[in-house]
Amino acid sequence: MRNRLLTLLLAAVFALTAAAFAQVPNITDVTSTPVPGVGHSYLHGLNETVNPANGSVTLRFCVPVPRGRGLTVPFCIVYNSDGAHFLISRNAGSLVWSESLSEFGRYSPWSYTVPRVTVQAVDVALTDGSGGTCRVAVDYVYHGARGGRHAVGLSIFGQAPGEAGIDGNCNTAGLTLSTSGGDGPILATTTQVPNNPSGVPGTFELEPVTVTTADGTRYQFPSLSGDLLSPADPATVVASSVEDKNGNTVPISSSASNVTYTDTLGRTAVALTNASSTQDSVAVSGVSGQTLVNWGPQNYSFNVTMTHVAGTQACTENTNSASDSEIQSIVLPNGDTYSFGYDPTTGLVNRISYPGGGVVTYTWNETPTSSEYGSWAGPISADGGGSTGPCDYYYATPVITDRWVSFGGSSVLHQHFDYSTTWGSTQGQWTQKQTTVTSYDLVRGGSFQTIYKYSPEFVIPQINTQDYLTSQIPVEQEIDHYDWSGAELSRVVETWLNP
Repeated sequence: MRNRLLTLLLAAVFALTAAAFAQVPNITDVTSTPVPGVGHSYLHGLNETVNPANGSVTLRFCVPVPRGRGLTVPFCIVYNSDGAHFLISRNAGSLVWSESLSEFGRYSPWSYTVPRVTVQAVDVALTDGSGGTCRVAVDYVYHGARGGRHAVGLSIFGQAPGEAGIDGNCNTAGLTLSTSGGDGPILATTTQVPNNPSGVPGTFELEPVTVTTADGTRYQFPSLSGDLLSPADPATVVASSVEDKNGNTVPISSSASNVTYTDTLGRTAVALTNASSTQDSVAVSGVSGQTLVNWGPQNYSFNVTMTHVAGTQACTENTNSASDSEIQSIVLPNGDTYSFGYDPTTGLVNRISYPGGGVVTYTWNETPTSSEYGSWAGPISADGGGSTGPCDYYYATPVITDRWVSFGGSSVLHQHFDYSTTWGSTQGQWTQKQTTVTSYDLVRGGSFQTIYKYSPEFVIPQINTQDYLTSQIPVEQEIDHYDWSGAELSRVVETWLNP
């Protein structure tokens, strides 16, 4: 069950409200996106990337943005099955399924690559006798112009809005201030809430954020009034400008129904318009006609196997059931059409039909054993004094178990995926994941296997966060390639510095 959000407009900001958190809180194995160019081994199709590590799929359809002077901001339509379903606990003792929120207030794994920062909030009651409350901005995630997600570890705080006359000191709340963070080569900075006349953090507002990427490009995100970000109102802040290291700038303007990029030559390079609840349009400078993006509802309902960890609190597990907006088709200016189908159980994409007659289909199932671990805030004590302790679970996740490629109605390739996770003696930590991909040539006959073995890289927790999600992301340790007869062709062994 998922709570719905109301979209508010403030200048270049989409402020998105909900009765429960609905933004990706951190980048984990269930919310990560493919990281190109650093050595990961993915399975690639024309527009698709399948990650054997966690059985996820990413689709990418980019429009031909004309080159600007020194700086061109790409624009793509992207689907990420990672982040479509993840567990959160914001009402202590109840685990709720949620998913990332895309542009124009839609709950969907689909989004546009409009650069944005998503932020959550928590309120902390002061114990200094003032009766005041501190509002804390947490779980900053940068969504890049190429579709990647990056947890950047920022957190600021101030007195909750609406508490005029209450002279509380948020510096006594045991919070960690973090105005500089990042993810690998990505740097993110912000500022703390200015002090009030008493010399302590004043009324909360979300301060501007600057994200700088490895090539020196800077993304500027504006401030947001504090009453538009609260535990009930997570926020998405769209970039107001992009500037390269030579000073070339692309302004971005946005509203509740439009996003526009003005390139360095003064052209409207990209204009995204939310024409209705069922259709968006994308206009690109120099291209006759528009790309039409057609949306429709998709119902789904499923549970996954969850194993409670003895000695921890028990939380209520809710069925993952909803009706979400999904892209049904993308129509290019020349009339070529991509269409999509969805699994009725998980709601995840299970068919891509290409303009030329090619079709890719997926079968989704949950992993045969628990593949993830999480620890969430447990039930509130009877006296209302706070959580009685965490509730910990191992759980399975939906993964691609079969991929089929066909053309002209005839199947030409079938790939089957087998997954395993080996859990270690330390609670919540696995020691190895393995995926075996068996590829069947349906034209010539015969099959061959590729075995992917993964070791864990630890996820850095977000600052002042409440939940401890899966702390490990798999990275390739060994990849074994076998020929049609089962003989080993090659073995690749990898070590990682910054995956």
